[in-house]
Amino acid sequence: MVLEEIESKPQSSNIPAAMTMGMQKAADSGSIVVGVPKHTGGASLANNKPPRFSDYGDSGYYIGELSDDGKERHGQGKMIYDSGSVFTGTFVSNKYHGSGTYRWFDGDEQEGVWKEG
Repeated sequence: MVLEEIESKPQSSNIPAAMTMGMQKAADSGSIVVGVPKHTGGASLANNKPPRFSDYGDSGYYIGELSDDGKERHGQGKMIYDSGSVFTGTFVSNKYHGSGTYRWFDGDEQEGVWKEG
C-alpha cells in the first residue's frame, strides 16, 4: 500500500490516546501526520482496505502494527469486528497480549491485561 502524508492542525492538545493511534507528532510544525491510502490513478481505492482477521468466529478489519512479514497482528492496534465489537490494545503473534480494552457491540466493556488471547 502506498501512503501519503496529510497534515492537520489539532484543535486541542487533549486528543484522547485512542484517537491518536497510528498518528505521529511532526516535530517541526506541531501538526499531526496521518498515513492514508494514496490513489495512484487507475487502481481502485477498494484494493487499499485494511487486512481482515478472525478471532473466536468473529471476523473484521485490523488497523495497526503488523509482524515483519505482514501476516500477523503484532504491536499496538485496533480490531473492528463485523459484529460491532472492538478490541483496542496490544497484540503479540496475532493474539491479544498486554494492555487492552474489548468493547462488545452492546456497550459492555472489559479493560485489563490480556495474555495470549
